[in-house]
Amino acid sequence: MKNIKKALLIATVFLGVFSMSCKKAATASFTYTQNGTGTVYFTNTSSNASSYNWNFGDGSTSTSTSPTHTYNSLGTYTVVLTADGSGGNGTSTQSISVQ
Repeated sequence: MKNIKKALLIATVFLGVFSMSCKKAATASFTYTQNGTGTVYFTNTSSNASSYNWNFGDGSTSTSTSPTHTYNSLGTYTVVLTADGSGGNGTSTQSISVQ
């Protein structure tokens, strides 16, 4: 009986570790276009993610999948997208020039 309990414990631990290793981490990526008036349209191209956090580099943030953001001033901004998934998160950073 003791050996059976030990075997079940080992099997349970193995299955837990195996199932965790099968989950893929999120990969964050995005593209963008702009209309020339400070408005930028972000297209989320991430994979294996269930939620998103955007930092537009001007103090504004969003949790939308593919947001639109209007900048108050022209210039260069560092945009950071963090994509969260069951196997971990991923981050994509791009420097954009708002014209």
